[in-house]
Amino acid sequence: MGEADTVPSLVTPAIPSGSLAAIGQPTLAVAGGALLRPWLISDAEAVVEAFRDPAIRRWHVRRADSVEEARGWIRRWQGTWDEETEGHWAVAGAETGTLLGRLSLKAWNLTDGTAEIAYWTMPAARGGGVCPRAVTTVADWAPGGCLADLAGLACPGAAPRRVVVGRHGSAMPPSSALRSTAPDPAP
Repeated sequence: MGEADTVPSLVTPAIPSGSLAAIGQPTLAVAGGALLRPWLISDAEAVVEAFRDPAIRRWHVRRADSVEEARGWIRRWQGTWDEETEGHWAVAGAETGTLLGRLSLKAWNLTDGTAEIAYWTMPAARGGGVCPRAVTTVADWAPGGCLADLAGLACPGAAPRRVVVGRHGSAMPPSSALRSTAPDPAP
């Protein structure tokens, strides 16, 4: 039995346990013609393609060696919503369905209403601002505004990632809380 099971909490959780699983993972419209939608097993080939990109492999420290392996990742991503541990979305073109990237809320703390954001963008979709818009969409959607902090998972040398998360403003903790040694980009 863990400490959380034996020590009573003095606060009401920002996001009540069971509430996210009860509503199911939403599909969210992103400004500019994109969607955040739950992953589909049929996305596996595009995931393998994404992980052929050296930048995605570098910052996400894994590779997809086969479509079957990517299907396994997607099955795990699909299950984390009901477990209320993480939320993983495919970022796709609203009209084409083309995979543009991935956005994940990781390390959920329902009591505090906090999560970490991780994402990648397909090479062909980079530079169009789809990730800043997706981050804003997820932060604005958060049930009852309950995600108090979204900590970006930035990586050394990945200034564009910090800019994306930093643009959301109030949803960001101080930059010292970011997992990065990269300098803050110029305003």
